This record gives sequence, C-alpha cells and structure tokens, in this order.
Amino acid sequence: EGSADAYQLINETWPFIQHIFHHKNIFTKYELAFAGSCINISIKGDYLKKNHMDLIAPFKASKESKGKQLLETLEIFILDAGMSTSKTAKLMDIHTNTVQYRLKRIQEILQVDVETSVIPGLAVALAVERIEKLTRML
Repeated sequence: EGSADAYQLINETWPFIQHIFHHKNIFTKYELAFAGSCINISIKGDYLKKNHMDLIAPFKASKESKGKQLLETLEIFILDAGMSTSKTAKLMDIHTNTVQYRLKRIQEILQVDVETSVIPGLAVALAVERIEKLTRML
C-alpha cells in the first residue's frame, strides 16, 4: 500500500516538481508532498492561493527589473539553494554580498525576517508561481 501511494504521488507531481526545484534531480517524499500541495493550491485558485500569492505581490507589482531580480533571488534562495546565500550566489552567478543585499531589501519590502517567520508561506507562493509560469508556457 505504501509503494502504491508513493507511485501515485510521483505520477501526480512529476510534470511539475522539476520546475519547482530547478536544480535537483532526486526528490524526497517531503518535496513530492509539497509539490502536490502546491499543485492543488494552484488548481483550486481560492482564498488560500490568494493569501499565499499576496506575499510575493509587492515584487510582481513592481514594473522595474529590480522587483523581478528580488523575486528571482528569493525563489532561488528558498526553493533551490536551501536558504544558503553562498549557494544562491553560485546558482545566480553573482557575489554573495549581492545576495545578502537583495535579501535585506526583500526583508524591508515584506517587513518581516525572511529567514524565519514567513518561509513556509513564501515557499508555497514561489512554488505556485513556478507552476503557473509553466502552465502559461504550455
């Protein structure tokens, strides 16, 4: 029964999980379940999705490229780099100080400590954003 559930989880999330976690090839059960939850939130499109997407709205509303840079930095920092500034810098091919500066700007815009209180909500919002980018391309 456990293997059947795992197989179903993999089948349901596989088309999207590689777009949520760009720099990974192997996924944990947690990441598969996380992807499944994000897919459900994206499909439902109800208040839960709105609440999560409101977290990243300040970056999407910005018409400047800086808002897009900050959003990209936040995505990579949380979803791809395991909240490591050095790994984020390496993945983005920028200096670690640049990542730290951008994270400071993100914290100022969100008015919260990005590394603690809002990570689960931001992770969901960023993953849903990546799912929706993929579905817009298809």
